Amino acid sequence: FAQGMNLLKGGTKLTGIVLSSDIPDENLINACRRIKEKYPKHNLVAITPFASPVKRKECLSAGCSNVIPKPIKQRELLASIQNMYILSQI
Repeated sequence: FAQGMNLLKGGTKLTGIVLSSDIPDENLINACRRIKEKYPKHNLVAITPFASPVKRKECLSAGCSNVIPKPIKQRELLASIQNMYILSQI
């Protein structure tokens, strides 16, 4: 997580970030909140094995624009990336 935050600090042109629940040094929900605090215009997609409505609501409340359950379906991931791109153009 720290490496990713350093990349964002460096002025990268990224506007969309896909986050996995397997972040080694940070909790997914906290990571989403921290990114949205510093970079509110970035679009976030969470990938998690916990697809319960409660976990989905937590991720969306933390600033994610979408939550994708594992196992990942390629079509769903591509649609989320496309939506992040569209949102970044608004």
